[in-house]
Amino acid sequence: MVPPVVSWGTKPGAPFAERFRWPGTHDPAAFLAVPAAIDFLASHGWDEVRRRCHGLAERARVALAELVGTEPLAPDESWLGQMVTVPLPECDADVLKRRLYDEYRIEIPVDRFRGRPILRASFQGYNDESELDALAEALRRLLQL
Repeated sequence: MVPPVVSWGTKPGAPFAERFRWPGTHDPAAFLAVPAAIDFLASHGWDEVRRRCHGLAERARVALAELVGTEPLAPDESWLGQMVTVPLPECDADVLKRRLYDEYRIEIPVDRFRGRPILRASFQGYNDESELDALAEALRRLLQL
């Protein structure tokens, strides 16, 4: 497979290291945006947003596991950031993921891990309790709980 971007001046048949030695002009935009990102977080009370999102993850860890009748993967809230993985009862993970999106407009990772279906809920600044409640209700209906 030939990559679409190679080093400047690469000759046909050149060794791997030579093909990627100098990819061209370095784009510093991401680094230059860091001060503006820090200012944005400070001016929008991001410490409180993180606490709220962590609280939603903790509520989801307990509530969703109780709803589906499984044990939470994380032993307590100290393991969480703003994301939680919940084991699900046996189901077709692909079908559940598609139905959550098609029928409820909930886009969320549903997969299999070590042979069992799981759901991963991640909470960001734009999420609130109503979305967690909507997820719980959709799971209740789709998994017929």
